[in-house]
Amino acid sequence: MYYVLHETEGSRLEGRPILIAATASNVPEAYSPAGQNLFPLAELLSPLRAAAHRCRLRWAEPFLVYRAGKSSDAELADTARLYAETLRDWQAAAPSATAA
Repeated sequence: MYYVLHETEGSRLEGRPILIAATASNVPEAYSPAGQNLFPLAELLSPLRAAAHRCRLRWAEPFLVYRAGKSSDAELADTARLYAETLRDWQAAAPSATAA
């Protein structure tokens, strides 16, 4: 039954791009084998990457923001600009909905 559902519904997403954005309140060094969180933040997203792989989605490197809760207004504004730029670039590189 799973295969039938994949063929009629799940395959509609195949080849589509996916971009994960994640924020962390801590510093990047906390996300390392020697850090408080033990694993890099990108590695903690592995279950999402596995699901994207299973669904045959095109994985893009995640947009990661550290110190999110400790950033100044100016830092947050810079991050917002960078995120908007990242989204524009990601969208420009993605195939159109009609091409997929």
